[in-house]
Amino acid sequence: MSMTQEMAAEHYELAHNELMAIAENYQTPDDASAIALTAAQGLTIDYIDYSIEIIKDFNTHYQCFVGSLEKTLNRLEKTTLDKALLDPLTHCFETVKIPENDKITDSVNKKGWSYKLDLLFAWLRIRMGLDGHK
Repeated sequence: MSMTQEMAAEHYELAHNELMAIAENYQTPDDASAIALTAAQGLTIDYIDYSIEIIKDFNTHYQCFVGSLEKTLNRLEKTTLDKALLDPLTHCFETVKIPENDKITDSVNKKGWSYKLDLLFAWLRIRMGLDGHK
């Protein structure tokens, strides 16, 4: 199985939702709520709706997301947060980790004629000045 931009976006959203559930729960201690809210905001800024075209950079970016989520999980485990509130985030972390034998791949077939046609049209738009740059 290969990771795509769409799958990564789903993982970012899942992690964000779990962090917000912790932050907004009235039983969550203040320190744990602050950690979860800060992590959710960072996820929004750094990962959600953030598209990377170069697959090598996407791979690095996704691994940074996994590392960030792991650090947040470790920080939350050190608080007095109830295990029942932490379990969904732990399950989310297990879901988003990529096994070593899997690899992140580009969801676009770069050998297909439609991809090459899109590149040609993009080049023509640039040459004709229609891309918004002068």
